[in-house]
Amino acid sequence: VMNTQRDVIYTERRKILEGADLRSNILDMVHEEIEGIVLNNTSGDEWDLEALIAEANAIVHLSEEFTPDAIGRMDQQEILDALLQYADDAYADKEDEIGADLMRQLERLVMLRSIDSLWVEHLTATEEMRQGIGLQAYGQQDPLVSYKREARDMWEQLLGNIRNRIVRSIYHVEIAAPQRPAPPP
Repeated sequence: VMNTQRDVIYTERRKILEGADLRSNILDMVHEEIEGIVLNNTSGDEWDLEALIAEANAIVHLSEEFTPDAIGRMDQQEILDALLQYADDAYADKEDEIGADLMRQLERLVMLRSIDSLWVEHLTATEEMRQGIGLQAYGQQDPLVSYKREARDMWEQLLGNIRNRIVRSIYHVEIAAPQRPAPPP
């Protein structure tokens, strides 16, 4: 189980380090997150537009046109289309502002940092789970089956957390100009 997960993570890291084009991957992640937010907050009879705006705002700072009244006049697909278009435009604006080369570096850094930190947490949690899985035998459950099920669930959660962190970071990260050391007195 861990070897398969390790192979997937290392393959992704290798692609990032070798300079693969990450723009479309990141925008796909942004779209998935926004779709989830819209579906979670507009399903059923009671729409939670305040939560929808707050969650979308955590990804990309929304303009003042996204008010509960304005969104309340739209259907679910119109809301989704408006938010996706806004996110795409904001991404293009950020790229225009800092330049394509810096944006590619920023994408790589955000992805690597997110994957690396969450992978370490995942390894720790998986090891703790592995150490405690033997107790499943006392509950008349096969420890191997329990381990595989738990590991799969943790893996799915890891992938979702990576996507979530990348999406919530990419619009908010700024490039700072290197500061020159003060001249000696």
